[in-house]
Amino acid sequence: MRHKLSKRLQAAADFIPGGARVADVGADHAKLSVWLAAEKGAACIATDLNPAPLERARLRFADQPGVQFRLGYGLTCVEPREIDAVVIAGMGGETIIEILSRSPWSREKLCVLQPSSRAYLLRRFCYQNGYAIHGERVLYEAGRWYAVMAASQGAAQDGVPADFCFISQPLRIAAESETDAVQSRDILAYAREQINFLRDVTPKMANDSRQERRETAGFFARALDGLERWRDGL
Repeated sequence: MRHKLSKRLQAAADFIPGGARVADVGADHAKLSVWLAAEKGAACIATDLNPAPLERARLRFADQPGVQFRLGYGLTCVEPREIDAVVIAGMGGETIIEILSRSPWSREKLCVLQPSSRAYLLRRFCYQNGYAIHGERVLYEAGRWYAVMAASQGAAQDGVPADFCFISQPLRIAAESETDAVQSRDILAYAREQINFLRDVTPKMANDSRQERRETAGFFARALDGLERWRDGL
């Protein structure tokens, strides 16, 4: 049974090599697992915390070889030796961080991550915890921008400039490349959205009575300055 993936799930699938053993975390309808099994010969473990959608997917795709279904939170129902890659798509950046933090062995795998919000927090977590971001794409779907990043084990970095939490090194390289004009254009549009967000929220947070919010405003101000300098230098 063939299924067409959404643009964001297709971008995630494109990072997975053929024949990989994949944990599809928060699989929901399991369409990504089924597609990977059918199109890339992957062996997938589709996990979800909610039993109802998992059971529906199990019944719907009962005849699909290469897909197992497991009930559980994040990677807690998967053994490290069972997989080569992890996909976590469609969750907030903070939720993805929690899932990875509970299973720190995940940094030894290929991690394909598609946050639905606060991607900058996820990038910062990756830098600080040894998940080296070696690939990333951005795309526009259903009225909003999404980032899809691929990370694997690397050295932890505490001194990464704030602006790299909003536009990673792979995105910067792609933006300056002439090999993919569409992606280059999309990255610049995504960067404009990040800059507009920072311009809007930073002054408000800087005047907040809470110290934590003021510290975040300082981080945002550094990110805004770096992003504007990078953009103006293109």
